[in-house]
Amino acid sequence: MKVLVTYGSGTPLKNCYSIVEGETYADCRKEIFQITEGKYSMDYPYEDYIYMIEEYNLKQVPLQPHR
Repeated sequence: MKVLVTYGSGTPLKNCYSIVEGETYADCRKEIFQITEGKYSMDYPYEDYIYMIEEYNLKQVPLQPHR
């Protein structure tokens, strides 16, 4: 499974996203929290929200906490 991670609009990572892959949604969320310490905006099932990348002109970045 793939999860799309977005970042807060008031941060330097606004308009950016990251992709996390794992066996299950729970695995993806575990990795997201380990790396970001909960410092991100939202996570979405990739297949359901892939349209957001083009619609909002998002740039892919490595998974990281927003500041």
